[in-house]
Amino acid sequence: MNHLVIIRHGADDDRTGGLTQLGQQQIASLGEQLGPVMVGKTLILTSTAKRARESADILRGLHGSDLEECPLLYSGSGMVLDMKRLMELVISYEDQVDVIVLVTHSEWAGGFPSYFFDQAFGANLQWTIIMKGEAFVIDVHARSAVYIKPKI
Repeated sequence: MNHLVIIRHGADDDRTGGLTQLGQQQIASLGEQLGPVMVGKTLILTSTAKRARESADILRGLHGSDLEECPLLYSGSGMVLDMKRLMELVISYEDQVDVIVLVTHSEWAGGFPSYFFDQAFGANLQWTIIMKGEAFVIDVHARSAVYIKPKI
C-alpha cells in the first residue's frame, strides 16, 4: 500500500440519507484532486450508509476502483468504534492494493488518521476535524499526511 485515504462522506439530506447536490459536488471535486494519488490498484471500502455509498460510487466512477461495503465503517449500523479492528482490516489489504480509500463518517474520519499514524509509524499526527466532503491522504512511504478540502 502506497496511500491510505480517509474521506468523510459529502453533505447529506437528513430526510433521505443520501447526498445533496452540494455533497455530490464536494466528492466529485475531492475525487478530481485525488487523481494523482489514486494510481494503481485502488480499493474503496465504504460505510453501508446511503450517503457514504453514494460518495464511494462517485469516486469509483471517476477512478474505476474496486468497491466493497464495510459495516465496520458505520457506527450507526450497531458496530462499535474499534480502531484496532479497522487497523487490522487495512493491514489485511496492504499487500494486495496500492491505495486504500475509506469512505466513512465523523467518528472514523476524526480519529483513525491519528490512530493509524501512531500504530504504523510510532508518531503523532496533528489532525483537525474532517468536515463533510474532506479527506486525509496518508503517504505510507513518506510517513506524511495531507488534508484535502474540495474546491467548489
